[in-house]
Amino acid sequence: MRRAAVWLLVVPMFFSCSDDLLGTAAGEVVATPDSIDFGQRFIGTSTSELVTLTNNGRTSVTVSQSSLPAGYQLRPSNLSLVSGGSAEVRVVFDPKEAQRYDGEAGLSLSGAQNAGLTIELKGEGVPQAIEVVPSLDFGLVRVGETKTLSLPLKSLVEFPLDPVSLAVIGSEAEQRASFSPSVTALSIAPGAEASLEVSFTPSSANEHAATLQLGFCEGCPFQQVQLAGRGGRTLITANPPSLAFGTSTPGLEKTLNLVLWNSGQFPAMVSSVEFVDVEEGVPSHADFSVVDGRSFELPVGGNADVTVRFLASEELGPRVGLIQVLDEEGSSYVDVHVSGKSGGIEVVALPSPLEFGKQPLSVVTTRSFVVQNVGQPKTVRLEQPRVGAGFTVRAADESLSPWTLSEDGVPLTFEVSFSSATEGEFFAEISFPISEPDAGGHGWTPSTEQPALELPVSGRAAIMPPCELDIRPPTVRFGAVRAGRSHARDLEIANVGTDECFLSNMELQVPGVGRPVFSLPVEPPEGGFVLAAGESFKTTIRYAPVRAQNKTDETYFVFHHSSADTEPERILVTGLAAGFELVANPNPLSMGTVKQHLRQYEDFDLVNRGSSPVQINSIVTAAGPASSLFGVATEGLPMPLIAASGAAQFKAWFLPIEVGPVSTQLEVFAGDLLEPFLIDIRGIGSTEVCDEECRAPTATCLPPQPQPLRVNTQATLHGIGESPGGHDIECEWRVIEAPRGSREQPGPGCNPTFTPDMVGEYVFELIVRETNDADKWSSCQVTLEAEPWGGLWVEMFWDRNRDIDLHVVNDALGDPYVGSTWFASPSDCYFGNKNPTWDAGGNESPSLDRDDIPGTGPENIRVSSPVSTHGYVVGFHNWNNPNVPVEVTTNIYCGGSLISNSSTISTAVGQVFILGTVNYNNGTCTFTPEPNADQPFWHSRP
Repeated sequence: MRRAAVWLLVVPMFFSCSDDLLGTAAGEVVATPDSIDFGQRFIGTSTSELVTLTNNGRTSVTVSQSSLPAGYQLRPSNLSLVSGGSAEVRVVFDPKEAQRYDGEAGLSLSGAQNAGLTIELKGEGVPQAIEVVPSLDFGLVRVGETKTLSLPLKSLVEFPLDPVSLAVIGSEAEQRASFSPSVTALSIAPGAEASLEVSFTPSSANEHAATLQLGFCEGCPFQQVQLAGRGGRTLITANPPSLAFGTSTPGLEKTLNLVLWNSGQFPAMVSSVEFVDVEEGVPSHADFSVVDGRSFELPVGGNADVTVRFLASEELGPRVGLIQVLDEEGSSYVDVHVSGKSGGIEVVALPSPLEFGKQPLSVVTTRSFVVQNVGQPKTVRLEQPRVGAGFTVRAADESLSPWTLSEDGVPLTFEVSFSSATEGEFFAEISFPISEPDAGGHGWTPSTEQPALELPVSGRAAIMPPCELDIRPPTVRFGAVRAGRSHARDLEIANVGTDECFLSNMELQVPGVGRPVFSLPVEPPEGGFVLAAGESFKTTIRYAPVRAQNKTDETYFVFHHSSADTEPERILVTGLAAGFELVANPNPLSMGTVKQHLRQYEDFDLVNRGSSPVQINSIVTAAGPASSLFGVATEGLPMPLIAASGAAQFKAWFLPIEVGPVSTQLEVFAGDLLEPFLIDIRGIGSTEVCDEECRAPTATCLPPQPQPLRVNTQATLHGIGESPGGHDIECEWRVIEAPRGSREQPGPGCNPTFTPDMVGEYVFELIVRETNDADKWSSCQVTLEAEPWGGLWVEMFWDRNRDIDLHVVNDALGDPYVGSTWFASPSDCYFGNKNPTWDAGGNESPSLDRDDIPGTGPENIRVSSPVSTHGYVVGFHNWNNPNVPVEVTTNIYCGGSLISNSSTISTAVGQVFILGTVNYNNGTCTFTPEPNADQPFWHSRP
């Protein structure tokens, strides 16, 4: 193993210094455990165990490796233990041949009562018998269908493998059953190749993962192949699930719309939408028809409207029918029952019955229902209803009874609220008496056709524990998307607790007025519902901006849960309508199944399909799961993509450190947009762990020294790079965040020096790479805070290359509003007079510490011990910077605090600007800005 910096990190574990615990004289070291049996391990792989060394004596002890059997390594091989201290050493077993590796590791002790100790080691190297790929990924397969892949096998030994046993293992029985090898055992001749067919038949529409285990001899370790696939289905849902036309006058035509939505993972080809015969003895469905039942394709997430007609015939009575949405083979995706009635008034309430289900005590849940005369047109009146205990009813428009249903068929909307402070089941019936105009048309009389409208309602109040929810994603981000199109994102709310959870009053809060750009394709359940432990509620949010604008649209998906005292959940939903059309291929980007601690790379393309060029500024990884790491190589950015066909390829990577599926997003910042274009990226962490040879080097960042640090003072960055496989490594430090105006960069190597040139926070990243494999790398970050000096500190930088000069004038030595005071000694501190003597000299004199001629700064002037007998006039001079206009930024600190930050525009060479005056008094400062600081005081070239 190679290290670029020698750092021994031993964390002592101190104990109380009682005579019972520690020895009375020299140190005494013990090893726990003092023997390790590694069992059988494949040749070329390595494994390790930790041994704790404890010093039970009163003096420090030096521990050194004295002997070690072949096939083993000890890391570290020497260390020191303080009195009462402990440290861990790692014993690595790395067999190179097929043999036993038994022996003892010897440790010599200096300063201990015992001169040495031993650790018994046992292990056996066995050959990998079969060469096989580490994983098979079946991709997306329709539920119930089977996809078969060929798994190539090759014998690596000189004797027959007979039999090679095959078994699918995994923690989930359903997922294990989805994968099946074609045989349970096979034979392979010495050095021969073979092929095994493995099938995947998903049982549900989600991710599936299992492990194919290969065994070739009794007692030998197994070889494993990770199996992965995703189940999907073609699923069409109908909204509403049934159509009720109610009562209609004979000869009168009614139409209702049926929305078909493809909520599955595959496109659906609808061959026709048609009525079919219902069961024998039920009236004919001839009064119903589909307006347009032609064939069409429903893409994933797409929807289509179907219009259904009811033409009531002269024969009075009920009508029923069944609509089937047929595929190309004549099977039905979904059945929709249709009903209607010919003749008479029919006042109905929808929905009916109205069920509130289970909800917490004292929570008020409101649901609405609509009252409508679906029969023959006639004006009727609803009287004040009778309502049971626990329920209240009111008109949605807050009007009072009686309510009139006019013959134009306009419905009335009512709201029912349910709440109870006591546990129990509640049943009631809302009964609206119905009246009709009397024969003379001057009054109202109870209806004989339908005396009352009855609406059953029910609810249950119970004590419910607080909900434990996992909301994925916590923020729904559409990013920058093409205006004029519809985009969809899924939202899932999972009950991860052990008790059922009550969710209620879900809605999408859209601020402002006008056409909403966010919507719910399928409305969530009205009122409230119970989510069982382990279950999830899924919904889809749609974003359909009309026109491009560089402004973030946002809304909140809001819902209540648990008890009446629980604050509602508010899930932020954002998006931005862009004028360009940027496409990622592929999107989502699947990294497949990857060994733990192995970095997997995949390429993706960004394509500009719009009519205008697009500038790609940066690509970063959104905040993702802590269990794994995602990233992207961004060499060559910023990069323009030409219109219509401009494309560029990038490389993303995935580094799993835990088992299972994970996902995040890549953020592509383009043009001047406030929101990025998003690429979904996902991967699966394998149960197989990358061995030390294939593992990337480790990077460790230690705090810079000294810390905290004064600006313009040199610090040392401490980094440790280590290759588990023992390869040469190289370190690269870089500044990834710095105060505006800073230009400083660290030197080369793992422990470079760095001198902060501006006051503020610096964030450094250390990248450690293997010199023979640039794709093997890791990184870490560390922060340094550069503080101003305690007296007067003035720093300045500008935004275009060439010389701008900082000046500080002593107004007791010359009038700053007289040109001769500038560029004079000793009144002016500047590049031609870097250390004039002021006041008592020494720390009371100024110092120009930084002077920059060709670049953009920074420059600074420092007075360590300012005095109160005169002012310090701050200004700058455009010496010879012709790249105008140039913006000059100046920061003034006094006593360690910022007292002025200003930006000034210079438009010509030779301009001198006076920014203001600093006055010092007993440790405090005041800054008086120049009234015309944005105007040049004069033009001069000394």
